[in-house]
Amino acid sequence: MSKQLHKNFVDEQVKLLLKSYVDKEIKINYILSILGIKRRRFFKLLNRYKKDPDNFSIQYNRKTINRKIDQAIETNIIKELNTEKDLIQAKEVPIRWYNYSYIKDILENDYNQKVSLSTIINRAKTNGFYLPYLLKEISKVFLVKEDRLPGISSGGYVINCSRKFYP
Repeated sequence: MSKQLHKNFVDEQVKLLLKSYVDKEIKINYILSILGIKRRRFFKLLNRYKKDPDNFSIQYNRKTINRKIDQAIETNIIKELNTEKDLIQAKEVPIRWYNYSYIKDILENDYNQKVSLSTIINRAKTNGFYLPYLLKEISKVFLVKEDRLPGISSGGYVINCSRKFYP
């Protein structure tokens, strides 16, 4: 059974229960057990029902669209990503990667806009501001058995440094 009241019951069912309670036909504990809600939620519903019994509804209407940000926030993200891109492309500045956390802080402090870090990264990917990890050159130390290199003795092993590329 779902926790949301509007998914478990129809408006008429809840209206009937509330009307029965107002008319003192059934007790509150019975209604609470049927609806699966606490007393606080019940009395909020009861107050809404008493204000307008004919238009009472338990259906949930979302006030904002989910997963969509304001156009002003989108514009500011792109603007700050452009600023970062200019810094990355400038040879005299030692910046090589986008600092998405810094962009998030700028949006919060300068523009008073709260955006999650994953939103900034997603906008960077969709607008071409994302740099994938480049291959980095790392030296790794390998121990090679002495049998392969005769004439060099260091306890049976020789240290051999070679360059490997890792993503």
